[in-house]
Amino acid sequence: TERQRAEAERHRAEAERINLLERERTALSEWRREASLRTLILENMFDAVFLADTEGRYVLVNAAGGRLLGMDPHDLVGLAMTQHSWVTLTEAGEPVAFEDSPIVRALRGERTSMVQRLKFVDGRELTVRTSSAPVRDEQAQIVGVVHVVHDITEEHARAQHIAQGARLRSLGQLAGGVAHDLNQYLGLVVGYGDLALESLDKTAADIAGARESLTTMIRAAVDGGEAVRRLLLFSRPGTEGPASRVELDELLREVAKFTAPRWRDAAQQQGRRISVEVEVNGVVAIDGWAGDLREAVTNLVLNAVDALPVGGSIRLVARATVSHVVAEIIDTGTGMDTATRERVFEPFFTTKGEEGTGLGLPIVFGIVERHGGTIDVDSQPGRGTTFRMTFPSAAQSASFGPATSREAVTRSLRILVVDDEPALVTMLARLLESDGHEVAVATSGEEALSILAETTVEVVISDLGMGAGMNGWELAAAVRALVPALHFILTTGWGAEIEPDTAAQRGVMAVVSKPYRLPDLRKILNTL
Repeated sequence: TERQRAEAERHRAEAERINLLERERTALSEWRREASLRTLILENMFDAVFLADTEGRYVLVNAAGGRLLGMDPHDLVGLAMTQHSWVTLTEAGEPVAFEDSPIVRALRGERTSMVQRLKFVDGRELTVRTSSAPVRDEQAQIVGVVHVVHDITEEHARAQHIAQGARLRSLGQLAGGVAHDLNQYLGLVVGYGDLALESLDKTAADIAGARESLTTMIRAAVDGGEAVRRLLLFSRPGTEGPASRVELDELLREVAKFTAPRWRDAAQQQGRRISVEVEVNGVVAIDGWAGDLREAVTNLVLNAVDALPVGGSIRLVARATVSHVVAEIIDTGTGMDTATRERVFEPFFTTKGEEGTGLGLPIVFGIVERHGGTIDVDSQPGRGTTFRMTFPSAAQSASFGPATSREAVTRSLRILVVDDEPALVTMLARLLESDGHEVAVATSGEEALSILAETTVEVVISDLGMGAGMNGWELAAAVRALVPALHFILTTGWGAEIEPDTAAQRGVMAVVSKPYRLPDLRKILNTL
């Protein structure tokens, strides 16, 4: 009957409703279980996880994120990136611009991974590796960002410590070679000094012989000063200041000379002969930081020396292409197999056992990358290795003609010379007087100020380190307060470490590295 059919339909609809509710209940239970599992996973992760919406506001922070930032995770939810109480810096310590922050870049569709430093108001500082990626819906539209932060503070500090230790060991080895070279230069100075005295002590003085001996002495002293300068440049800390033009041909020749104690002297003592050649084709200038590039090439050369257990050759090659400069370090050594070649730039990976730190080549990789370049390696067992670095060419700059060997003195000046070494102050005074200058001398900063209070001079030439008394910087400050218009020139054996801008800010017009010669001072004095 109609009534029975209606009743049956009602029972069927009720059964379907019950089945539907059961399915929904089961689905909700499964969703809750999955959500609970995901939450459990997030809360038990060691890494900090942040979910941000399209406005960059945190919508979810796990427990590790709260511990990392020293806050309750619930207090972080809803926080915008501009409301942070901490400062985000690059690995080098530079502030991260808002548009370069990982979350902002992820909202633009980029995937990022970088090392950063976090500084907090309580003085804490962390080094972290961050990874960010966009979250997309079914239509591939970006609906948020997942931002993962891994604390590498201890690991980073340990790596820095190991790298510094490796650097100091290399520096110690190379310093021994520089000491060897200095002894040779000093031997030339002493030996030719004796020859010069003998030439002048003869009944008929041998002026030509004395001149030849003195010329050799001067060249040896200048070469000795250059050896010390190379050692100071290698030992300087990381990059500072803006990039400048670096001539790679000069840098390669400098590294070849600097590393000679390892590939020439030490290797020969071990019974293995190694030759090093520098080859240059075209204008090979790039924009960068000479100190870092010098360290990178030095690392590669020393690695090449280690790869030549029975001797061989190393070639330092630089060539120019249309828009790039390519530098290659090529050795004829043992080479590498495929597995080693693929891991060669990994931090802490080394084939040298306890003698290696596994940080030399990663440091080289980082230096090349900072200069906007790339580095790759070609190597096969028994057929040597080539490390190839490619950099953008330097911007064009004006070229200058060679300087004349002797500049005429433009005018006579009243000069005060200050140095705590009497022989040096006397020598410099005689050199300047030979150019027609009127010279007063002082052997301390205090004596120099006494002379300035009673005598009018136009230029002060002072040593930097002068024993227990006033040093050159302090004298420059005192002179600037006493006679602001007076020109101040600083002479020092540490000139390679003094930036011109720093000197100018402290009242010093020029810094002259020791050992200096009269032409060096003459060029500066002629500008006054």
